[in-house]
Amino acid sequence: MAKEAGAAPAKKPAFGGKIIKWSKVKDVRIGEIFGDKDCGMGEQIKLIWAFIKKNKINE
Repeated sequence: MAKEAGAAPAKKPAFGGKIIKWSKVKDVRIGEIFGDKDCGMGEQIKLIWAFIKKNKINE
């Protein structure tokens, strides 16, 4: 199949196409994820991903 002139390439889904289903944990407060300690952006991302994996909301 020939490409159309000026057509944008197909966009790949982010993170392997996985979707995080926040609706499964809508009653969880942000403080339950981060606790009471101060942390930088890198640590926040680690805590969020640990929460996602623990609650299996990315399947």
